[in-house]
Amino acid sequence: MPPPTSPAAISLNNSPLVCLHTVAPLIPTFDALLGEAQLGVPVFHLLDQLLLHSIANKLAPRETHLARLATHRHAAVAAGARVFFVTCSTLSPLLAELPPETQIETLAIDAPIGEAASRWPGKLSVLATNPAALAPCLQMLAHHGRAVDGAARSLPEAFAAYQAGDNATHDRLLLAAITEIPDGAILLAQASMARILDRLDPMQRSRILTSPQAAIAKLRKILSA
Repeated sequence: MPPPTSPAAISLNNSPLVCLHTVAPLIPTFDALLGEAQLGVPVFHLLDQLLLHSIANKLAPRETHLARLATHRHAAVAAGARVFFVTCSTLSPLLAELPPETQIETLAIDAPIGEAASRWPGKLSVLATNPAALAPCLQMLAHHGRAVDGAARSLPEAFAAYQAGDNATHDRLLLAAITEIPDGAILLAQASMARILDRLDPMQRSRILTSPQAAIAKLRKILSA
């Protein structure tokens, strides 16, 4: 697959896409997805694992987390980026609180899938692996006027396995949780969970809503405008 455009290829007419991650394994995941999408822009990745750790464990006030997120966006602006793309759904409520920035487009990973979920006609459940991601996902759905009328649960053991590089355990626990929900759509709250799609049969896959592909479609629309 073609890789994302190298940062060395930046020109005044080729403003980069800056991605902010809080989980290291998402960098190669999005490298692959963006490479397949062939958006034609340079891609930079920022990694801030400590920000997610601080939020999850309530180690600092919300204002501190907001300031840290604003610093990352400012770095993207300083790099001449066209889009600041945040791939961690836990950060989405903070991102919505940042003051408007006219020099750059800002996209939260779960914004496009929230729009899609709001149009889903039947029952909707939500699964997260990181417990800190569940409440922001429910908040995002409420913002789009969508109630969760099925299950809403987190799988912390699966998230711990993913962070430790134990993808087999992550996938086994997530697959078990999916099979325990017999009907309706299931929204996977984090981009890291989308890897499970390759383990599902077509019937199961048809009722799973995930954020990466929807977000990349939105990025394509932004960058082609």
